[in-house]
Amino acid sequence: MTREGTSDKNLIERYRLGDMVALTQLVEKYHKVFCKKAYWVMKDKARARDVVQDCWLIIIGRLPDLRRAESFKSWALRIVYTKAIDAYKDQKKEAHSRTALPTMHSEQDVIQDSEGLKERRLSEAIALLPKEKQDILRLFYMENYSVRQIGLFLQLPVGTVKSRLFNAREKLKSIIKTDGYEK
Repeated sequence: MTREGTSDKNLIERYRLGDMVALTQLVEKYHKVFCKKAYWVMKDKARARDVVQDCWLIIIGRLPDLRRAESFKSWALRIVYTKAIDAYKDQKKEAHSRTALPTMHSEQDVIQDSEGLKERRLSEAIALLPKEKQDILRLFYMENYSVRQIGLFLQLPVGTVKSRLFNAREKLKSIIKTDGYEK
């Protein structure tokens, strides 16, 4: 349970009244959480921190207009998640634009590469899905959110979440089969 003075709603109200200490407390409270979420998507600590810094600028800029201060965490996490996905896609585009293939330097590199091959192929297949399908799959399988929690997070009815999850699985199966990912 949070103390009255440190609830998100209280901190936001204090910030709106000009209390910069309240903003500092809010940032301290959520910065690591946001970095973990961005890293989960991007798998690159430095880029994840950059995304979170950009997100803080957006979040702080929109705080005066936030209608439900008590929903700050889910609202802000959605911004971080969306921006991290966008940055990840940009990162993938940059990687695909490079034509040089990496060279293996040792037998250990070959072993590590073969161990992660299935995971990489699955990640690549997921990256080919539309954003909404990627979101549903990642939240359900990687973040272990329930269908109900995903509905709350994405502000969708449970039936819509179930339908999107089913459709995402089917599309992923199709991609894996048609793109030669299956052995």
